Order: sequence, then C-alpha cells, then structure tokens
Amino acid sequence: MDTKRTISKSSIPWHGDSFEGGLWIDIFPIDRVSDNKEEFLNLFTALQILQSESTLLRRIHAKNEDHFKLNKRVLNHLTQLTHPRKMKVSPAEAAQARNELIRLSSRQDSSHVSQLGCTEDKPEYFDAADILEFTDYEFEGKMFLGWKNFDSILKVTFGDYMVLPPENQRKPRQSYLRFLWK
Repeated sequence: MDTKRTISKSSIPWHGDSFEGGLWIDIFPIDRVSDNKEEFLNLFTALQILQSESTLLRRIHAKNEDHFKLNKRVLNHLTQLTHPRKMKVSPAEAAQARNELIRLSSRQDSSHVSQLGCTEDKPEYFDAADILEFTDYEFEGKMFLGWKNFDSILKVTFGDYMVLPPENQRKPRQSYLRFLWK
C-alpha cells in the first residue's frame, strides 16, 4: 500500500467509521476448478449469488458517511430498515461461507483454474498450464516473474486489453472510495 504519495478514504464497514490508507493492489488467489466447464459455471453462479448477498450485508452494515450522495444515504437507510434480520448476520460470516464453498469445490487434479474470490465480473476459466508457467520480465531495471502466456490470460480477463476504455469509464466502480494525491 503506497501511503507516501496517495491517500484513500473509505467507509467500508469492516474498517469502522472511516479508514485512511494509500493506493493498493488487490491480490486474487487462483483456485483449481472442475474440468467440466458446465460444473464450473454452476459453481461460479452460486458464488455470484453469495457475492450479491455479501454486498447486501455490507450495505446493511454500512455507516452513512457525509461524502455519500443523498440517494446513497437514503438507499443504505432503507436497506437497513427493510432487512432487520440481516442486521444480525455480519459481512464476515458471509465471506466465510463463500470461502468454505470455494475450499470444498477445489479440485487438486484439475487442469483448469479460475479466480473465485471476487465474482462480480464474468467467469474466467483458464488452462492451468497458462497460469502456472512463468518467465522473467525486466521492469524499471529490475527482474520480475510473470506469466509466460500473459497475452492469452489478459484477453480472457479483459478482452482487447491494449485499447483504453472510453474516458467516462476510467473511474473506480466502488463509490465508497476516494483517492487523493499528496
């Protein structure tokens, strides 16, 4: 997390009222999944449903911050009022249930892998050989390991990754984050 040049301010519920940090990089574990693509897609769909439930729980437990737009504060308040039973379930419990399903579904003998920790986007179904084969790349005078078949991986994940998205789509999807330069 870079806290020397950037500040992020967040109202993510599990950080309490507010959290100040820096710019960070998310790390998404890769899990072995079924070689049967239909079985994999069924698992992914189940995880998407649990992800939606988890998002609802985070909204229910969210604090209404002053920087939220009025419609966001109203939505949070209405969600809390209309789901009183869910106020008893913590977002951490939902995350634990998702992790357990991922653990139980992992296939050690599979030749396919996917990122199952965050299922907000389309399913990514990779040949394990593409993900597990590395080579050295030079970046700013230092050597780093990277995927040998990065082009295939990036195309599955982002489509035509060499084309920038339209300017109006170049902003974070998370409304609870603000980034500032120091």
